[in-house]
Amino acid sequence: MNFLKSLLSHGNLIAAIINIGLVAWYTFLTHKMLRNSNKPHIVVRLDINNTHTDSLINTVVENIGTGPAKDIKIIPSCSDTKKLFDLPLEKIGFIKHGIEYLANGQTKESFLTSIIGKFEKQKKTPISVQVTYKDSAGKSYPSETFTLDFYEFDWVGTTGLKTTAGHLHTISQTLSETLKQVSAISEIRNELETLNRASTI
Repeated sequence: MNFLKSLLSHGNLIAAIINIGLVAWYTFLTHKMLRNSNKPHIVVRLDINNTHTDSLINTVVENIGTGPAKDIKIIPSCSDTKKLFDLPLEKIGFIKHGIEYLANGQTKESFLTSIIGKFEKQKKTPISVQVTYKDSAGKSYPSETFTLDFYEFDWVGTTGLKTTAGHLHTISQTLSETLKQVSAISEIRNELETLNRASTI
């Protein structure tokens, strides 16, 4: 009988220890899930400026994580990109001054360059940018490096140039037709003036 009581007593103790362990484990998992559900992830990339033509490229900063990011710093590997881009990377507002806050799913973008006339050089000179940021609780994340490579827009370069050439050809034809019409109107006016002078003699 004493043995059974002792066994039951120890059994209750073991059950209590197991319960405490399970509670601690579930608490840990809950905290981990909460951290992951509030984790930002900042990426930097290039994209086509769809508001104009395929030949214009934007710099895009996007938070693809599940939580907001703050105090975002973007540092280009090259400190002088004015020979490559119409607007040097280091002059873009959110790269020069950083981004104070970016919600999850939010993006910021800015015009970078036109690939017309510079595309071959841009393809040969990929630029890297280093990114650091914090989450809403102030935790810093390790720096991440992204490469801005124009090779992915190779098809755009060809298409953009062809499109531009087509636009220029259309403009040239329209201008030529307009000049012909102006010339014809001028000839008609001269003839009318000649007839008018003849009728007054």
